[in-house]
Amino acid sequence: MAFKIGQTYPRMEISNELGGDYVSYLPMHGGKVVCGCFKKIPKYNPGAPEEVTIGKGPKVESAARKISQQHEPIPIFRFRYNAAWEYIGDYRCTKYETDPVLCQRKMHENPERGLIVGVLYFEKV
Repeated sequence: MAFKIGQTYPRMEISNELGGDYVSYLPMHGGKVVCGCFKKIPKYNPGAPEEVTIGKGPKVESAARKISQQHEPIPIFRFRYNAAWEYIGDYRCTKYETDPVLCQRKMHENPERGLIVGVLYFEKV
């Protein structure tokens, strides 16, 4: 299946097509991150998809490390409304920063997000 830019898809359909779970914002399948599903709201990731903040937790931190080591781009979806995720294109991760000073600054800029332990940077391909 080829996702179409601007078209919305339910998470279950995305998961069925690419693998991975339908809850994570960086779902993994076969040891790789298969897509990014971001909510571009202050509580989550207002800078997505170009800048994605990473919270604390082994699953999400592992996925962040994995995507930073992958060279191939992944499809990115942005939450639109109840169960609708818009495909916005393929993006490649260019950097993963875990610098404590940067993380503190990002938490200060976005206090609704809570603890931030890293920042992923993506570029559209």
